[in-house]
Amino acid sequence: MNSFLVIAIITTFILALFLHSGNALVCYNCAVSNCDKNITCKGEENTCLIVYRGSQNTSRCWKYSDCNVNFISFNFSTKDFRYRCCQWNLCNNAPNVVTSKIVLNGAFLLTVVHMLKFLVWN
Repeated sequence: MNSFLVIAIITTFILALFLHSGNALVCYNCAVSNCDKNITCKGEENTCLIVYRGSQNTSRCWKYSDCNVNFISFNFSTKDFRYRCCQWNLCNNAPNVVTSKIVLNGAFLLTVVHMLKFLVWN
């Protein structure tokens, strides 16, 4: 019974950590590479967008159905770019920041799995 309670608490914590509430999406919103301003998306904006154009990155809220090469090229008046659309809070920052958050969350998850294994089988 004690192990079950610990597993239930840890599972609840993990779900709370990885699942966001029904609140509106928050995205970075700037036209410079080192972006630290964020905004709550409104209306049909249900995606975060980052557009890479040379050394300039543009981050903003965006509509998911408009996340395609032609529409972005038209709106940013450029043909030489890369882009990424994502749908979790503050996911449209520079790649190294997003990657470090993914690595940190992965390490946390592995630690929890290791703890559960230890509690269940000991």
